[in-house]
Amino acid sequence: MSIEVNSMTKTLDINGKITISIDPDSQEFADRVFATLSTLDKQHQNLLNNRSVTNSLAYDIFSETNKDIRRQLDELLNSPVCDALFGKDAVCALSGGAPLWFNLMEGIVSQLSIPPTNSAKKIMESYAANRR
Repeated sequence: MSIEVNSMTKTLDINGKITISIDPDSQEFADRVFATLSTLDKQHQNLLNNRSVTNSLAYDIFSETNKDIRRQLDELLNSPVCDALFGKDAVCALSGGAPLWFNLMEGIVSQLSIPPTNSAKKIMESYAANRR
């Protein structure tokens, strides 16, 4: 007896720099995406709230936040996407008015067949509103 299982994964080529596979129909994956989006937003907001601290402390906070966001994105997508896409650039750096990490997350969310949660929608709308 032979059983064939069709994979539901979708392959995404991101900026011609890296290819990843996701399951756009997986509720579990979508939940992880939305939870990661919420966590990254909180970290980014904390970073913004700490802009007025001393230079050396601000650098330490920024550096640690950048490393942590990179780690979370790589874990979510099960691939070293940050090095491939951003090189040594900080993922909190703005591009078109939104952080690089958000631009990536927005692209991933757009590939899901599962609609964003209300909180994820609010987060996405707030960053998208800052676009130039």
